[in-house]
This record gives sequence, C-alpha cells and structure tokens, in this order.
Amino acid sequence: MSRIIATSSADNPLVIMSAEMIGAASSYTVPDMMIVAEHLDALHQVGQNLTLAYQRFGARLQAAYPIHPAVVEHFGHLIKGSAALIDPAQQLAATFRQAHADDIARREKPRINEHLWNMPA
Repeated sequence: MSRIIATSSADNPLVIMSAEMIGAASSYTVPDMMIVAEHLDALHQVGQNLTLAYQRFGARLQAAYPIHPAVVEHFGHLIKGSAALIDPAQQLAATFRQAHADDIARREKPRINEHLWNMPA
C-alpha cells in the first residue's frame, strides 16, 4: 500500500471536510462496545456520502464551468472507485457482529442476573 499523507487545502471545502475525518478517526473513543457495533453498522455511509459528493461536485463543475469531457469521464472513475468502499465497510460490520456474536447476544438479550457472570479476571 502506498503511503498516505494527510493534507488540507486552505480553500477547498471537500478536502477540508475529508481532513476532519482523520482527526475524528484518530481520537475515536466511546464508552461501550455496542456503540462501536452501531458505528461500524453505519460506516458504509462514509463511502455513500463520498460517492454522492463526487457525483454532485462533478455535476456542479460540468454545469457551471467549461470542463473538458475527459475530466467528466474521469469523474466517473472516481465515483466508481468510491462506491467500491461501500461493500467492504458493510462486510466489516458483519464480521464484527459475527466475531462478537456471543457478547452482543448477552447484551441484547441478557439472562436473569447476567451480571453475576461478570467475574474479575
């Protein structure tokens, strides 16, 4: 994998917003694993939102500026690439839920006095 360097353009709002994701991911902390599960369930929305942003940005440029057809065509490749992020994110959430199925089941349908099983390590 190539090395990715976080950069931000002072005046490109799309780049600025994407750079903010790096900080959010780096400082991510929640008090409960069920929240992690919920957040992973929604993670595919990042790919969906990115794809939609590329679609709308490309359409906006095409409608408002004299953009060469080759650039418009390349936006199609960019959109397809970002859409390819959606399924793996959904699979990640499914893998998390499968790998932690016993823990999740205990949280979603606890037995009577389930807390009595919580023994110190």
